[in-house]
Amino acid sequence: MKEKQIIQFNNMLFTLRKIAKNYQTPTQLRKCQGQIGLDYEEELEMAYENIQSEAARASKGIKEIKKSDSQLNEQQQSHSGTIASSQASPADDGTKKD
Repeated sequence: MKEKQIIQFNNMLFTLRKIAKNYQTPTQLRKCQGQIGLDYEEELEMAYENIQSEAARASKGIKEIKKSDSQLNEQQQSHSGTIASSQASPADDGTKKD
């Protein structure tokens, strides 16, 4: 990764953490309804718009990192193994249930 990409990645990571920790959930908004003079729907709409603008600001000017075909194949193979193992049900763990 280039220095600029590292900075951009860290900025996006910071923004995602900020969104995850600093915004109230819909349930929390519903419980606090009216405290700032808005009804639930307006508060929810404003929170949604704020999240969108935070994400847009964090991703502005960032270009996709291109990988070579061999790197893409390796990544797809590693992800397919992860997906397959995470989709296995408890009964598929290889142990025999009586």
